[in-house]
Formats: sequence, structure tokens, C-alpha cells
Amino acid sequence: MFDGQQNRRGNVAGYDFRNRPLRSPIGVGSGQGGVKKDVSEIKVDVSGIKAQLPHLATQSDLEEVRADVSAIKAQLPQMAATSDVSDTKASIIQWLVVTTLAAASRACAIAKFVH
Repeated sequence: MFDGQQNRRGNVAGYDFRNRPLRSPIGVGSGQGGVKKDVSEIKVDVSGIKAQLPHLATQSDLEEVRADVSAIKAQLPQMAATSDVSDTKASIIQWLVVTTLAAASRACAIAKFVH
């Protein structure tokens, strides 16, 4: 563990004082080659992040979405619930059945008087 305190070998933060690294605290290879490799990997990562930046939402975009969501929330109590729709559907079906029976009975009555 690298907590800044001396370990048993007299080393601080993973390095001995004879200019020889024991192990790298950030997982980098020894020497300049490992650092250059890590820097090039970081550059690739940063390039990828920069490529994604134009596609991310800005604060004004989020405010527009929040306004849209608030408008929808305001309309929700006025919208019909599923039970309201099914009740209305049942009422319409009942009305159609009664109207059809009434029309059929009138047709029978007219046919009876015509003959």
C-alpha cells in the first residue's frame, strides 16, 4: 500500500532511494517507454471523448426536456385512464346493441302493418 509511510525496506511510496523503482504506483512500465505508451493511450482516450462531445446534451437541451416533461405532467390528470376507456367502450357497445334492437323492432312493426 502506498500511503506515504515508510515500509520495512526503508522505501517511501514504492521507490527506494538508490534510484531504482520497486514497482510503479500507477501501473506504468519502467522507464520512458512505458510512460510514452501510457501518454499515447491517454491521447487516444481523449480523442474518443472529444469525438463524443458534440453529441452530448447541453444545459439548454436539458432545460427544454425538463419543460416538455413538465408540460406532459400537467396534462396527465386530464387524460383518460385505462379504466375510463374500457368503461366508455362498454357504454358504446351497450348503446349499439340497444339501438340495433330498437331498429329491428321498428322494422318488424312496419312490416306487420304493410302486409
